[in-house]
Amino acid sequence: MGLLNSASAVMIGDRAASAVYLGGTKVWGGAAPWAPAALFAKYSGVGGYWDFTDTATLFQDSAGTTPVTAASQPVGRVLDQSGQGNHFTQTTSSARPAYNGAGITPDGVDDYMQTA
Repeated sequence: MGLLNSASAVMIGDRAASAVYLGGTKVWGGAAPWAPAALFAKYSGVGGYWDFTDTATLFQDSAGTTPVTAASQPVGRVLDQSGQGNHFTQTTSSARPAYNGAGITPDGVDDYMQTA
């Protein structure tokens, strides 16, 4: 279950949210189109927005030079789409989750990603 976006709704799993709050501040109320950057307008540098289904933001290596193009490939970098620059990376190749065609799948043993 993750936070996904569309033109006019914020979805948490299969349910539409009527509003989004960050630290008690309403950052989206359903009247305007969803924009991930709205979550970070007040708290610069905090948090991030990662879409594990968007292959344009997934890379096999932690440097972000080799794009993910097919299922079963390792994911070593996921770009932060919030504008905060908090990209997920994994420098150890054996600890990288795999792209499954619809997101990423960790092996359940030692796969993880972290921000700098």
